[in-house]
Amino acid sequence: MEKIESGKTMGVYSTMEEVEIVEEGGAKGETLDKLYWFVTETEDGRFAAQRINKNHVPGGPKAMVSRSELVDKYEPEPKYYRNITLPILQKIETAVKLGEKHRDAGNLDRAEEAFLRALSVDEQNAKANLGLGDVYVGKGEEDKVQEVLERLLKMDEVFEANQRIELNRFGMSLRKSKMFDKALKLFLKALEIKADDEHLHFNLARVFYEKGDTGQCRKHLLEAKRLNPAFTEADKFLKYLEKHPGPEA
Repeated sequence: MEKIESGKTMGVYSTMEEVEIVEEGGAKGETLDKLYWFVTETEDGRFAAQRINKNHVPGGPKAMVSRSELVDKYEPEPKYYRNITLPILQKIETAVKLGEKHRDAGNLDRAEEAFLRALSVDEQNAKANLGLGDVYVGKGEEDKVQEVLERLLKMDEVFEANQRIELNRFGMSLRKSKMFDKALKLFLKALEIKADDEHLHFNLARVFYEKGDTGQCRKHLLEAKRLNPAFTEADKFLKYLEKHPGPEA
């Protein structure tokens, strides 16, 4: 599936779709059903539509929509967006920011409560999942870290550019807590989507070094330098590696 980045919010739209129903007696039929969509305009001027779920927030995969299709097939629903979806999104954002504030202050239990509150409404919220994973790393609850990681690996939104800071933070927390295999899974998945990110290669290099795999460490450092010749940290790490090669895996 094509990778679609989030962009400018257009609002909520609706379409009329034929859906299959089972009538009394078991007979199958079709009826028209009104579906609601959350539409954003991407950076390249295209449009992405995402279904509004039962909690009135966008969830699931995004589909590309042409401008002509948006005009012809999709009906703007400004009241639905303004009165229903937007207030819920704002509450989720408030809960996530509170969770981040508590996490940064070291109040992990309160941070967990705030992130879980956001996820009770939007279980696919990228920031809330990344924040919750970071909290569980801090609390040393590895089973819960694994649950969050498995969820994150299935969510395209986690690997979008606007989540990069939180994703790198979670990955670094995993590495610092010596959950190396989990950190590798996260960074390698991110690299599948954006192979030309020098910071991902650098973070992978650090994980491989701490695992004792200096060959893979050097490989990703060199790739980071190839992508960005002015990457000072990668250059320093390569020089350090020459003096401190460490054990090979």
